[in-house]
Amino acid sequence: MIRGVARELGVRKDDVIRLVKKWDIPKRSRDQRNNPFARLDVELSPAMQAVSRTRNSVQCLRHLIVTSRHRTLQDAAAELGVTWGTLNYQLKRVEETVASPSSASADPGHSPSPKPASAS
Repeated sequence: MIRGVARELGVRKDDVIRLVKKWDIPKRSRDQRNNPFARLDVELSPAMQAVSRTRNSVQCLRHLIVTSRHRTLQDAAAELGVTWGTLNYQLKRVEETVASPSSASADPGHSPSPKPASAS
C-alpha cells in the first residue's frame, strides 16, 4: 500500500513511511490487520470471525485440520513438528474462542448440532 501511495505521489517510499510514522497513520485497516481472511470475498460465520481475530489463527486452523487426520495429538504434533503441549494449547484456544458466548450469540438462528447419543 505504501509503495503504491509513493508511486502515485511521485515520491520515495521512505518519505511516505516517515510521514506515516510521524502522523501515526495506520498502515492497514483494522479489519485487515486483525483478520487474515478480510481480502476473501466470503462472509465468515460469527465463530470463524472470532477465530480469525486471534493470534496465529491461520497456523492454529492448519494444526486443527492436520489433527483431524490423526488418532492422537502426539501423532499430529509429530507431523507438524511441534510439541504435544503446544498443539494442545493451540487447540484449546481455538475451542474456547469458538465456544465463547460472544461468537455463539452473534448468530441466534444457528444452533449447534446435538451430541450423538452414546451407544449402550
